[in-house]
Amino acid sequence: MAASEQVEVELKFDVDPGHVAPDLRALPGVVSATAPETFSLDATYFDTENLDLAGNRITMRRRTGGTDQGWHLKRPTDIPGARRELQVGFDEAPADGDVPDALVNPVRALTRCRNLMPVAVVSTTRTVTRLLGVDDEPLAELAEDLVTAQSLLPGGHSQQWAEWEFELLSGGTTKLLKAADKALRAGGARSASSASKLARAIGSTPTVHEPRLSKRPTALELVITDIALHRNSLIAYDPLVREDAEDAVHQMRVACRRLRSVLSGYPTVLDAERTAHVGAELKLLARILGDARDSEVQLDLDQSLLRGENASPSCSPRSPAPKRRPMIARSAPRTPRCRRSATSPSSTPSTPSSPLPRPARMPNSLPPQSSTRR
Repeated sequence: MAASEQVEVELKFDVDPGHVAPDLRALPGVVSATAPETFSLDATYFDTENLDLAGNRITMRRRTGGTDQGWHLKRPTDIPGARRELQVGFDEAPADGDVPDALVNPVRALTRCRNLMPVAVVSTTRTVTRLLGVDDEPLAELAEDLVTAQSLLPGGHSQQWAEWEFELLSGGTTKLLKAADKALRAGGARSASSASKLARAIGSTPTVHEPRLSKRPTALELVITDIALHRNSLIAYDPLVREDAEDAVHQMRVACRRLRSVLSGYPTVLDAERTAHVGAELKLLARILGDARDSEVQLDLDQSLLRGENASPSCSPRSPAPKRRPMIARSAPRTPRCRRSATSPSSTPSTPSSPLPRPARMPNSLPPQSSTRR
């Protein structure tokens, strides 16, 4: 299933309903602006019963209307105001179907086997003005949103509000973003009260933070922090292994080994009986990753050896096709068999039942910015 990913960099503000946005054509680099265009957007947000995605600042939605309707997965980055957005269109995954695997797999380490269910519906009337540079290069978009949201959680309620979003497009710069922030605040905008429409719709949720030590940590705090760091790393590499990313299997195996070392290395701090099952599952995962890693190393070695060999006449593209099967028929992917073995549902350990710290996000490499608003 084809999925596209980009990074969106935007500013988000609360405003009073009906407040008119300032003219932004005086911002640096802006030559002109398009006429405002209004869209009706309807989105359904999905999460687990425990809100595992929202707790990690991740949103998964199905949205109709506008220029980018489809299934969207938004994940945080280490860049302030930036998020990674993965999108699958309705031509690939129908709107009346299940959440596509292309969106589920990157967060499977968080959701595991728990069901994804609707947790909120959000309707937005959006008025978009695009700022253009020289030769009509798209620089940014200002979206003026009137939002109606209904939480589907137990005890949830409906609410309405207005907000502005200013997003950089392909030609936008940090200088433009800073100037827009100043101009919009001068024009009546206030700092956003929530990070996303979903967060405001469902209210506060337990949010995962990077583990931190106090000034005078105890032995238990040191061990728990170490466990959290390695567990976070393990979860961060899970989607990269599923994507067969470069060196992901090796790094996930390293995180697994370090986590096992912490669990077994502090018998006076951790109860060995209560952590034994976690250690056993990590041992199984390490073996699976080890087999995959060994195959990766062997494949790399084989490729390096063959790279220095001259092709035989039977493999030459000018020669007639041989009757026997050639030794290498085509360039193979890096190690699909290894990746499948490392991520097979039958070989993936179950979620530990011990109350370990929840995972925090880890930095990933970022794809190019989008040229259209999400």
